[in-house]
Amino acid sequence: MALRALPRTATLRERFRVGAAGAAALGAIASDLPRTAAAGAPEPVRRVFYWVGLTVTQTFNTGIQRVARQLAAALERRGVETVPVKWDPAARRIVPVSEEEAETLARWDGPPARRRLAAVPERLAGEWLLLPELTMGSPVPEGGPLGFARRSGMRTAAVFYDLIPEKMPEVYPPVALEAMRAYWTDLASADLLLPISWTASADLARWLSGRSLPLPAILPCPLAGSAGGPRATEPAAAPPPGEALRLLAVGTWEPRKNYPRLLRALRDAQRRSSSAARRIELTLVGRRSGFAELDAEVERLAAETGTELIDHAEEAELSRRWRAAHATVYASWEEGFGLPVLESLWHGRPCLCHHGSAMAEVAPGGGALMVDMLDEGAVASALRRLAEEPGLLDRLGAEAVARPLRSWDGYAEDMVLALSRAGAAPGWPLPDVLPAPAVGERRPLLTCAITTYNRAPWLSHSLPLLLEATRPWRDVVEVVVCDNASTDATPDVVRRFGFEAHLSAHRNPANVGMLGNLGATARHARGAFVWLLGDDDLLVDGAIENVLEGLAAHPEVEMAYMNYAYTTFDRPELLLDAANVIESATPIAPGGPNRRVPALREASPLNENLFTAIYACAFRRDHAIRGYGLDTRGAPFTSLLTCVPSSVYALAALQDRPAWWVGEPAVVVNMNVSWTRWVLLWHLERMPDLFDTAERAGVAPAALERYRATHAREAARWLREAWFDAEDAVRRNVSAARLLERCKHLPVFREQLAGVRRAYAEAWEAGRVSADGAPPGELFGRYGLDG
Repeated sequence: MALRALPRTATLRERFRVGAAGAAALGAIASDLPRTAAAGAPEPVRRVFYWVGLTVTQTFNTGIQRVARQLAAALERRGVETVPVKWDPAARRIVPVSEEEAETLARWDGPPARRRLAAVPERLAGEWLLLPELTMGSPVPEGGPLGFARRSGMRTAAVFYDLIPEKMPEVYPPVALEAMRAYWTDLASADLLLPISWTASADLARWLSGRSLPLPAILPCPLAGSAGGPRATEPAAAPPPGEALRLLAVGTWEPRKNYPRLLRALRDAQRRSSSAARRIELTLVGRRSGFAELDAEVERLAAETGTELIDHAEEAELSRRWRAAHATVYASWEEGFGLPVLESLWHGRPCLCHHGSAMAEVAPGGGALMVDMLDEGAVASALRRLAEEPGLLDRLGAEAVARPLRSWDGYAEDMVLALSRAGAAPGWPLPDVLPAPAVGERRPLLTCAITTYNRAPWLSHSLPLLLEATRPWRDVVEVVVCDNASTDATPDVVRRFGFEAHLSAHRNPANVGMLGNLGATARHARGAFVWLLGDDDLLVDGAIENVLEGLAAHPEVEMAYMNYAYTTFDRPELLLDAANVIESATPIAPGGPNRRVPALREASPLNENLFTAIYACAFRRDHAIRGYGLDTRGAPFTSLLTCVPSSVYALAALQDRPAWWVGEPAVVVNMNVSWTRWVLLWHLERMPDLFDTAERAGVAPAALERYRATHAREAARWLREAWFDAEDAVRRNVSAARLLERCKHLPVFREQLAGVRRAYAEAWEAGRVSADGAPPGELFGRYGLDG
């Protein structure tokens, strides 16, 4: 179901696949443990200032207020001093809540209202401000709580709930929608965002990146399923013959809660039931929200169906209603999490709910009956099943009480871990590889290194160009050439420039392969930063200066990432003036100004390279050794490691690290690549792998969608060539299933679906398909593409 209908992000696809695989989840987690362990012990979180300006004024306990109260109590139980604060307009700063407000916060299982700080310290630098509620309305400081925190030097984290107003703008007044957009925009300045579900996380990342806003660290922390009070250990007994099925629905009256559709479906189910069928009764508990037409329709349909309407119920009354119900209905079709589903299971009651949005994350696992809540016929049929299908309520009830549910203590534990890791350098399971220089040694700031094999004609142009550009900077820049045991005139070319004081040349005793030579070249570099270049790459005038500008001005950056241009000229023996090729080259993308970025992920999507081009990356030397020293064994292009280790490393280890972006093309690269035999695998398998990896690393999804479309523009032709024309090493590794899953939502791909189907059907019939084990109808049906 997830692969057919749910959000398209790589993160969600991976989550659902791992979850469905059961035991595979442990392996997926274990693969990250060495890197996580190497990051060192987390910084303990001992105190948080906890913004509850709205919650302490509420006389009811909405979903957001429930989170604010329960999280605060759980943090206190974990030993974290949780200081509830609000905004004081007169003092123009945060202050502790009053005793009366602390009592309000303590209701509904909130934190105990014991004596707290009399005043907030004047100096707040380094302290945490945690925002568990929406920060809108009055009173809030100019620039919001996050603005105050920035001015005070505080670290900030915010719980993110949903993007529903943006998805349903017709339901919300324009002024309210603009206020929400301003609030979401402000979230981009937080240090850490904690969405309550993976669905909300994907929505938020798309929204921020679609508006070119910075992407803070985003770590989904799904909410708890505990509803307060002891959990039911026995399911509700199914109603005996002759007794009605009693259903309970809890939630405010607003369009997405879907009550008119639910009530019409109930009316249909009641009318279609035979005289011998069980009656269905519904109680709806929830406040009106100011939608006059909706209110009138709900009241009319409630009268028709005999539905009991309760505007508000205190906790004791609501608990009584839970106990009296046989099952619940949560009709909403759009949520940030879907907490009522888990609350129903907590009370041992099966829940009928929507099969999409965030409910699709919380409902699977037992106890829930999932349907399309936008389909009245499907809802009516499900209601009749609950009333009439033998054993269904008993089975769902048994699943509800047996299913593990996440506690608020578990939620708080994740929150504390997220705060403790925020801002820490990512770990990597390798020791430090940047030894201190010897006494009296001056290490270059930058090494420009050419990795070469049997391309003497190109080297005779690229090497002198590089030497000329670096000569004015020879005190801080060295040039290295690493010859991978060439059998042509490469050694003669290198010897011609042996007089250059800042040049060092090395020759491998035996050929170690293209990827192996990257590691060998990096190990020969002495510079604090290592910029590897290919032997057919031509340096652009001013590139050295553009790179050095950032490395000198920002010593904290961990790489320089560069824009580049490309050419198809491939006759070096006819090249009289490299300047002509450089001037006529085409930039891969507009790069904008050179600039420091606090996190590499901000610059990562500025072109589709994503670190695959070694000539566009100048890594700090320890990163270069690690990135180019990864285990690249395996058949070429069967994984990202066997073709682009620089991408694997940069996306895994550096996306949260500061970097220097060079917007002007720094180098001209030759598009006549030596690995053309693998180009079909590149387009159909490895680039989609790369985009998914980048998305999981926090790179803006909107930009990746554009690049996905570029690499799917001729999918039908490429698939046919891979199955019928390519060598077996390519054919065996091309999977139509992987391509369908990743690209089915792209318009450019859907335009080719007929051709893709034909190619697969013919290849299947001819026995040319190796990577997929399903016949055409089954395979395409799996992804909802069988029409």
